[in-house]
Amino acid sequence: MHDVINDRFAHKGIEKGADGLIPVAAGAGGHSGTISPFALMQEIRAWYDGPVALSGSIVSGAAVLGAQTTGADLA
Repeated sequence: MHDVINDRFAHKGIEKGADGLIPVAAGAGGHSGTISPFALMQEIRAWYDGPVALSGSIVSGAAVLGAQTTGADLA
């Protein structure tokens, strides 16, 4: 699994052999991305159907459900 902060790095990670992606979206803290988790998931799921564990702004069960609704396997 490779952590990414945008779609460009997601493509690079998969091209280099990552088995899955961890989108680090806005709200994740630390080296957080600046893109909404929902927008980032939409960009990634437009071309990638492998394992995805969304990170960022996940603070409740409702947020986990929202992440799953956008196509995340884990949150």
